[in-house]
Amino acid sequence: MAGDQRPDCQGRPGVNPLRFQETITVDPATLSHLREIHDRLHLGAVRDLSVRLGFEKPDPPGIATLFSRRFREGTPEGLGSEPHVGDLAGNLAWIRDARRQADWVVVSLHAHEMLRGDREQPAEFIPAFCRRAVEAGADIVLGHGPHLLRGIEVYRGKPIFYSLGNFIFQNETLLKQPHDFYERLGLPPSSTPADLFDARAARGGFAADPLYWESVVPLCRFAGSDLEEILLYPVTLGHGLGRPQRGAPGRAAETAGRAIVERLGRLSPTLSIEWQRDGFGVVSGF
Repeated sequence: MAGDQRPDCQGRPGVNPLRFQETITVDPATLSHLREIHDRLHLGAVRDLSVRLGFEKPDPPGIATLFSRRFREGTPEGLGSEPHVGDLAGNLAWIRDARRQADWVVVSLHAHEMLRGDREQPAEFIPAFCRRAVEAGADIVLGHGPHLLRGIEVYRGKPIFYSLGNFIFQNETLLKQPHDFYERLGLPPSSTPADLFDARAARGGFAADPLYWESVVPLCRFAGSDLEEILLYPVTLGHGLGRPQRGAPGRAAETAGRAIVERLGRLSPTLSIEWQRDGFGVVSGF
């Protein structure tokens, strides 16, 4: 994370983050039970000291930090997330600035987080940010990070692609990998990159799952500032081929292409996505 400049301290280079806050909602009995275990085992001692010393903020009303997670009482139960207020405000300010400076504004968000264990659905803070980005002036919002396709939404007449998956995915052709990667897989220092990729493939990984090797190339046509058409051209990246061959995009064959487009349709419940025999999908309903 980049750090701001002060009159007496130089700024720090870094990334532009979109942090998020997670809160777990549970019923009163569960919250009471969790609090009793947490307090009995003194699991909050370090945080309590940090709060007393001023390094951390105390919990706001209705929130309890237990097991290093935020809890609150209510319904429905489950894990929820929302964008960090400061990061959201900073990003929206620059989107509004871009709107005044450019003919077209494209916002890109890299985020892996998923909704309650479903890797094809974005965590709540992601749609919340993307919609605010459109409100601030984005013409298109592009998501990436989870390495697979997620759904499409048209919000206020602007397309949001929650993830376009991989377009070029050649991470197995790297000639060097860091020591801790080998260590994580239990491999000795004498191991080679091929040993590492074999060990990871034996556990599953990207190579075993075809979803990581499918994508679409969207074509968005606007009439002035109004979205007129979205066409989706499905591509595959060579799942099942050897490492030197897979990872480069190519137009999907008809059967595979139709399956990709139809799956994307199921992930985009607010839109209609139909396969065309010419080899692409058409988005309607916006």
